[in-house]
Amino acid sequence: MKKLLFLAITAIIFSGCSSNSTNETTTNEYLKINISGVEYYNDLSSFIGYQDIPNCLDNGVLFSHGVSQVENSTFFVECDFTHFQNATDFENEQKNVITNAKLKDDNSLYGGLNSVCELNNDFTIIFENKPSYQRAYFKPGTTQTHNITSKTFISEDATSKLYKIEGNFNSIFKNGNTDVPIFGDYRIVVEVLK
Repeated sequence: MKKLLFLAITAIIFSGCSSNSTNETTTNEYLKINISGVEYYNDLSSFIGYQDIPNCLDNGVLFSHGVSQVENSTFFVECDFTHFQNATDFENEQKNVITNAKLKDDNSLYGGLNSVCELNNDFTIIFENKPSYQRAYFKPGTTQTHNITSKTFISEDATSKLYKIEGNFNSIFKNGNTDVPIFGDYRIVVEVLK
């Protein structure tokens, strides 16, 4: 009897561990960002976002997914990922071409230098110098990259589908007279509506 009880408890523990490890591999979201040689790592457990983002191409409803923020006494950085909000657009491979991903230093939520509209798969880095409350933008003449390295279906329910998006980015910002290299990678889970 004691052996059966031990086996039952062991089975419950292992099935619990198995379930947790499956969830971790599908939803362990993070942002790893290096700012001027210092690496910051944020585990992400939830997301916030904004719908009805202005779309430059007017080819679908966009949603801005707040990835994460990094802040210290000298700067504030926010990263956002813009994607199609509806599954019909998100799953259309002619519309949602992951190789068309762009890196931006402004978005419609912050409205910097110009009136801003966005595109599907934009990754935005907002950089603010905290002591001066001044925004910094990409250094002119430099290359900025954003690559989506993976898009994986996770699950669905009656109203939405979840996808895991992984990518990386690289840029140089001009903060006053100082060059600020910013690069990193991320894994997020986005929700699209049926």
